[in-house]
Amino acid sequence: MPGSSVSFDVAEEANVEVLFLNVGQGDATLVVDHSTKEALLIDCPGGREHVVEQALNERGCKLAIALITHWDLDHFGGIVGVLDQCEAKTLRFNHETLLAHGNQGRVIATLRRLRDRRYNHIEFSDARQGLVGTIGAVRFELLAPSYRQLLHAVSSFDRNLASGVVLLDANGTRVLVGGDADGRVWSRILSEGTQIRSDVLKWPHHGAMRHTERHADDQKLLQAVEPSLVIFSAGSDNRYGHPLPATVRLVAQHEIGVMCTQVTERCHSGLHGPNTPCAGTVSLILSPGGRVTRSPDSPQLESLINGWSRPLCRPATVGPAPTGITAGEDALVN
Repeated sequence: MPGSSVSFDVAEEANVEVLFLNVGQGDATLVVDHSTKEALLIDCPGGREHVVEQALNERGCKLAIALITHWDLDHFGGIVGVLDQCEAKTLRFNHETLLAHGNQGRVIATLRRLRDRRYNHIEFSDARQGLVGTIGAVRFELLAPSYRQLLHAVSSFDRNLASGVVLLDANGTRVLVGGDADGRVWSRILSEGTQIRSDVLKWPHHGAMRHTERHADDQKLLQAVEPSLVIFSAGSDNRYGHPLPATVRLVAQHEIGVMCTQVTERCHSGLHGPNTPCAGTVSLILSPGGRVTRSPDSPQLESLINGWSRPLCRPATVGPAPTGITAGEDALVN
């Protein structure tokens, strides 16, 4: 089974590392600037705080910013636990979506914990469209939620409509983290003319983005982003059907690289047993000039996937390697 470790000799030569952490059914994206030893965390589910802490400790980094995309447990549940272990400077979140929601006990409990004096040193601020920030060589920008979509999320009890979408830009490489944003969010982003073409896409809603005929669907999202690599973050034993087989097939048919934090029966029908990693934690080293090195690498994944009977991430026909990131052994191809 391929591992998820990286060579830190390589990492320290580069400025930036993006990790899509294996946290089971949930999301946790950690962005590390190795030159400043600072990190940005986007989401963390409950019970997986140790995964974030271990990744930070292994890299000798401090958590500068934690960001909650929205108030679903598989995104926010572990954030306070991370703050207890790691001295973050800033926590960014929106709380308007809670006010009209009836089932909010865990969310309110989290907010009450954040009122404790031990967090007085942390700056609390919102996480809305237009927010731009940096850590070292990393520039991040929130493309969602808009204030109007927060209004609609509150009035319709729909947290996914309030989900953050984060665009990362470092050393000539762009990474788009989709949160749980649905077709309405992406339609609004595209209608405003926002350029979302990115080299890497963390697929929204664990590979099961909601959409209607009137809003952006999987195909429109792929056409707008044109990624060379798609990440599905989902748990092998999840009960929600994530990722959707149709989504996995669509991405593979476009000959785009696919990596999953865990294997699911939607990706490989012969799976037996829970918590089976495919790529596990995915690490991307973003070096100056747009050079990207990933771990696990292509040969490791090839060896694993070739042992499966009908993996959905294997395109039916093999064509040219996807473009958009440097060619050669470090290209993001499957």
